[in-house]
Amino acid sequence: MGAKKISKKKEQDNKESKTKEKVKNKDKKTRSLSDFDLFVFDWDGTLTGLKIIRTLDQKYGPYWLYKRMKYRKDHKKIDIDSESESKRELKERIMSVFADFYLTLFKPKLHNDVKLLLSTLRARGKKVALFTNATEWRINKELDLFGIRDMFDMVLSAQKIKVIKPDPTGLNIIIRKMRIRKDKVLYIGDMVDDIIMAKTAGVASCALGNGFDKESVLKRENPDFYFEGVEELLEAIRSG
Repeated sequence: MGAKKISKKKEQDNKESKTKEKVKNKDKKTRSLSDFDLFVFDWDGTLTGLKIIRTLDQKYGPYWLYKRMKYRKDHKKIDIDSESESKRELKERIMSVFADFYLTLFKPKLHNDVKLLLSTLRARGKKVALFTNATEWRINKELDLFGIRDMFDMVLSAQKIKVIKPDPTGLNIIIRKMRIRKDKVLYIGDMVDDIIMAKTAGVASCALGNGFDKESVLKRENPDFYFEGVEELLEAIRSG
């Protein structure tokens, strides 16, 4: 008799859990992408598919050692100011040589429909910004290469301000300068760090599955929106 009661209780708990999950998903779906006024994008993996460049950034960029220092334990904290100016400049020159060589041979590629996505957002009166951990000089070079610099209202490198994602400092700077309410801001990225940063900043998050982190890894962080890639995001914006 006792076993039956326990079994019924478990069954009831499972039903309640499923009901809560359905309500949670329903609440997510009721929010439309058209509700947002500022769309802030990550760069590597989100809009481009160039993994080798991120590897070079991580290896030679002087500020990558700061990555996740506040929210994860993957790296030890170091003091940027303790590095000599000449040492930082040397690292930048090494990074420049490797990246320029790669860009000369292969050139980075945008994911399909990136230009169409950005132009669609701007045509609808939305603000568009870029916030990335990549080096400022490389981002500027690639934006010019693709001819899409004018499609962004603001571009900011986390390495420029010496605070790397998932720390939300850079995202908050963009929000303040753009003068947009946080409930009207959506951050789009392809990594767990992007979702964590958005949540920490108090804005909505959108994960794209065609970048660096796998779908299962991204969904564990419970982003507000998830799409397989840029094309699916564009379709949702058009229909929303």
